[in-house]
Amino acid sequence: MSAPASDIQGVSGSDNARAITRLKELLAVSRQAAHEMVEAEEALDPVMARFEHAQDPQAKGELAAEALAYVERQLELTQQRRRQLDGVEGTLWARRNDLERFLIRTRGLSWWHARRRVPRPDAGRFAMTR
Repeated sequence: MSAPASDIQGVSGSDNARAITRLKELLAVSRQAAHEMVEAEEALDPVMARFEHAQDPQAKGELAAEALAYVERQLELTQQRRRQLDGVEGTLWARRNDLERFLIRTRGLSWWHARRRVPRPDAGRFAMTR
């Protein structure tokens, strides 16, 4: 006999609805951030081209300052995205840990040890290639 799903933190229906809403919001933010990154890159390209061809040190300085603003914006967007993803990752790790604890309680520690020895079928899919 297994414990009800409500015994597992973060797995109730209302939690799932909140998680789905959060993921949708995160995806919308991601699309907006990608759009802003592209805009900054498109704005940066002509500035860098003018910088490369400029002869006057003062003009080069002005162009470098303008380019720096675009690069800093891209860094800001990247840092925001990383913090958002870190939050999602933390939530997923907590959910995974809750599920593992539940399964250890209901199936026993031997289940967990056996699971650790079995190679994951998707593990190779994410392996880095050189």
